[in-house]
Amino acid sequence: MLEKNGFEDRVDCRTLKEIRQDLLESGMFDKAETYNRLPINVAGKILYKVGHGIELNEAEKEQYDKYIETVNRKKELERIYEERENKKTERKNLENEIEKLEKENSRERAINICSKGEYFKLKKQYSDISKKIKKYPENKILKSEQDRLSKVINNIEEKSIKSNKYINILSNLETKKVASLEALKTQYSEKFNDEYLTKEEKKYKEKYQDYDLINLKIKLETLSNENVTEKAVNILSNYEYNFKLVETFEIQENKKELEKKYNEATLFDPKQAKDFKLDLSFVEKKLENKQNEIINLIDTIDEKN
Repeated sequence: MLEKNGFEDRVDCRTLKEIRQDLLESGMFDKAETYNRLPINVAGKILYKVGHGIELNEAEKEQYDKYIETVNRKKELERIYEERENKKTERKNLENEIEKLEKENSRERAINICSKGEYFKLKKQYSDISKKIKKYPENKILKSEQDRLSKVINNIEEKSIKSNKYINILSNLETKKVASLEALKTQYSEKFNDEYLTKEEKKYKEKYQDYDLINLKIKLETLSNENVTEKAVNILSNYEYNFKLVETFEIQENKKELEKKYNEATLFDPKQAKDFKLDLSFVEKKLENKQNEIINLIDTIDEKN
């Protein structure tokens, strides 16, 4: 009906619980939290009375107070969500800034300064010609121009890197780059309480996560709907509690796998069994530390509240 009459708004027939579950299964945990509330529901006549200064009876007053409480909770959840989204954007922007600086080529910048900007200008022309050659690979004029530019660029590089001016400029650029990167990474660590990882480091980290953490978190989040205390701990710890539970589960699964390998090795390869035993003791210690972290987290929250 709304679409038919030209309105962009839509009415979602799902319950808040259904919407929240769909968002959780899509991995949108912060957005899902905005639906962790009671539906806003109040009789129209009550709002009419309030709007016109008509006194409410006890039952109506109770219903209206509940309505105001629900509205305020919705606003607060949406405020928290917006705050988190802004922080994500801020984090992404800082990551992009660091990544851009890491990719910066001090050598080429130094050559460009020595050539008074001619180097980058020629590199741009070379790039444009190369793109045209892909479209017209048989064009001899384009190939000839590409060869000419390549020679000029090589000559500028060879001439520049032999000069003292180039060495001094390169040294200054690298010193500034290292200092700027260190400052940005320190800012990142202080602001987000987390170590900055490059894309490659992130891939490496993800490669060795043997379990689907997203699905595990969905399960934990769904289960925690039924546990008020656990839910409170999650919110107060900004979901650090859930992440630690997931990490603990992962370590436990790793321990089971190592135990299985150790038991098999004791029968067929005593030397390898020794290695597995060492790995197993390390994992057991790691599990103990993680469990202590969860206990300390709960104690910290209790102290603050």
